[in-house]
Amino acid sequence: MAEESDKRKVSAEPQTLGDNAGVYIPTQEPSNPKLAFGDFVMSLGTSAYVSLGKIQDPAFGQMEPDIDAASQIVEILEMLGEKTKGNLDKEEEKLLGGLLYELRIAIVESR
Repeated sequence: MAEESDKRKVSAEPQTLGDNAGVYIPTQEPSNPKLAFGDFVMSLGTSAYVSLGKIQDPAFGQMEPDIDAASQIVEILEMLGEKTKGNLDKEEEKLLGGLLYELRIAIVESR
């Protein structure tokens, strides 16, 4: 049993693999939780609102509008909607559609 649990651990020691000698190579992928579709869409939406100057940029503390950047994020969300059409559940469709509507209105109001 102890050997099995050791196999599941990520090795912190460098592995020697030809030209990659001394490079840290994990023996197992980290167990990160999967990113939900809604979380991904909302992160893009938040970026768009930061670009519109509606939310303070957490990295720089600024609220400078960049309509072109916000418009590009809307285009990305539209493309995502097209590419995932028929594969989203009702809640995901509603979230994406509602966010796109709100962002489009915010862009028009910001011009």
